[in-house]
Amino acid sequence: MDLVYFISIAGFRGGKVRKRVSDFHQCVYHGCCKYLGESYEKERTGEWKRPALSNSNRERLHVSRSGRFVPPVSCPNSVEIVVSSAVKQRLSKLQGIEFQPVVFERLVDIPLPPIGDASDEAQGLYARTELAEKIAALPNIETYHREIGQYFKILMPQYYDVSDSIDDERPVELQFGRYYGRSSPTIPFSVNLLRRHAMYRQGTTFCLTEEAFELLSPSLDLDYFLIDMFSLMRKATIRPGMGIGFWPESE
Repeated sequence: MDLVYFISIAGFRGGKVRKRVSDFHQCVYHGCCKYLGESYEKERTGEWKRPALSNSNRERLHVSRSGRFVPPVSCPNSVEIVVSSAVKQRLSKLQGIEFQPVVFERLVDIPLPPIGDASDEAQGLYARTELAEKIAALPNIETYHREIGQYFKILMPQYYDVSDSIDDERPVELQFGRYYGRSSPTIPFSVNLLRRHAMYRQGTTFCLTEEAFELLSPSLDLDYFLIDMFSLMRKATIRPGMGIGFWPESE
């Protein structure tokens, strides 16, 4: 394993790093989601864990979105990746990940403004809570439900759930961009965890092996996903449009 990749839709510390799409574009493109048991369990026990390979919760993710277009890969929130059955089939060869079917709760007709449209009409939604309210007020279109096919959440470990078992943690500084002058985030990283699981999540960042990224990347719309690449070798080739990092020397 020479290269690792990092994917996010969230930017960092609330900062925006996109110039071609607005928050409106971002929300409509990815949609929104919820777990039916989340509020119940939090109220009943005060505890709830998001489904992941690092815990036993296997609730299905309920997605609501525009059914006019459905990307092959989307993040209906910043910590979930949802893929089409075709993408799932490609990724199924990878080790250490699983797939959970999602439920499309509501599919409505919301158009996506053209890329680069910054008009007032294209700024109608700023958060997924607002998107969820708008979707709830629109007709649920059965034709979209019949035609959409199957989609799946990728189940992977959450870093902090397994951090006690990690003995090679090192910090990695990500280079998603410095739009608005924000500093780059630094996250903990483990090569050994990535050797066991082709994908894992740390906060709002997904870490992937090179093979996993190669299988997933043809379906990623780069206007809506932030990508960084990190070399585990002393030298690496800079790829256009991506950040570049080098693994620090051993102490």
